[in-house]
Amino acid sequence: MERILLVIFLCGTLILFVSHLNVEIGFDAGQHLRMLSEISWFNPNTNMEKVFYGYHPPLTFLLARSIFLLGLPKVVSVQILSTLACLLAFFAFRSTLNKLSLLKSLVGITLLYIVFGMPILGYLSVSVNMDSVILALAVSILLFSVDFFSSDDKNESFRINKILIISLLIALGMLSKFSGILLISIPVLVAIFFKRKGGLRSNILSALLIIWLSGLIFGPYYFLRYYKNEGTPFPSNTNTFDRAPQIESRKKRDSNPAKFIAELFMPSPAHKNGPEFRDVEIPRLTDTWKDFWMKDYRFGPQTATEKWFSRFYYYFFGLLIVSGLVAITVMAKKMNQNLQRLAGVLLIFGLLQALSMIWYIYKNPWAGAWPTKGIYIAPIILTIGLICACNVLWINFFSRRLKSAFTISIFALLILFISANKLIPVL
Repeated sequence: MERILLVIFLCGTLILFVSHLNVEIGFDAGQHLRMLSEISWFNPNTNMEKVFYGYHPPLTFLLARSIFLLGLPKVVSVQILSTLACLLAFFAFRSTLNKLSLLKSLVGITLLYIVFGMPILGYLSVSVNMDSVILALAVSILLFSVDFFSSDDKNESFRINKILIISLLIALGMLSKFSGILLISIPVLVAIFFKRKGGLRSNILSALLIIWLSGLIFGPYYFLRYYKNEGTPFPSNTNTFDRAPQIESRKKRDSNPAKFIAELFMPSPAHKNGPEFRDVEIPRLTDTWKDFWMKDYRFGPQTATEKWFSRFYYYFFGLLIVSGLVAITVMAKKMNQNLQRLAGVLLIFGLLQALSMIWYIYKNPWAGAWPTKGIYIAPIILTIGLICACNVLWINFFSRRLKSAFTISIFALLILFISANKLIPVL
């Protein structure tokens, strides 16, 4: 049955790509595309004071530029990279579930196709963005970390190769976007939850070695490019291009920090006309949640069908998050051991992603800069998918007849979910 979902997913991804080919979609898409002409492999840096995206690490732009140099339009070059990155993320996560013997389980299949059927995945695969690459690297790091830390293979060559691969992937994340720093947590979390016979101490030491080696790869670039010139390893264009409104917003934030944090979690009055409208007065995390399920008004109006689907997702998956967390709590001890371990990794990783979003918004409080964009924490979709998928654990309380009907219903809903979000993309 999973193969049917796989075929539908791949065909849908191809249709989505072709239908959006050479269509410029994305936040600051023009500035992103400009970078393909501003830098090269021999000169990967540009003026951070004059080029809006100049402060970003260069790897994502360089990969797209390599495709652009084949003679393709800039937009198509980025779209090819984005689609390939999303496909890599899909197959890496599928391989992870297969390695953990979860791919043939109902919860594993539901997890895989909720994550990669979500509307934001459609956006990431056809838009001008850097976050599809971060997602691909995050899932690849998860795959190799699970392979390494769950294996009792004593072969020294195996261990060294896996350590070097994970270290390189983390370094590539750091050279792609600053949010790549969160990927450092993945091998640490896997080391804690997937304990080998060698014990936790051996795992932690290996994870620290991975982090140290990755630092040796990306560290020199960060020191020479950022710290030496800017005095910080993580500069921002908000202090250059949005300086005046950011300063004013920071003064307002600092006058009452508790109120600022509280307002992040409050409903937005901008949503009175519909949740697709973003609050440009006060940053709201409801806008972050919105971005996973619906098109922002900045990208144009939705059709009536798109609006119906996106609003349904917005509210329905919020309910699934609540019931899924209850299911995890109630049935934690009854869960498959590998599912328990994966849940531990993804729940904490998702929490780190959420906290990083709050920290970023607090640091850059001007709502007009749209600091609440969901794509900034794209890897959190793994956590969202996990929590929602754990709702199928309620099947343990059903009779045999109901279990069969429930399983068939889940597969039917997954087919509808994937098809709708590929053929009628709401983003």
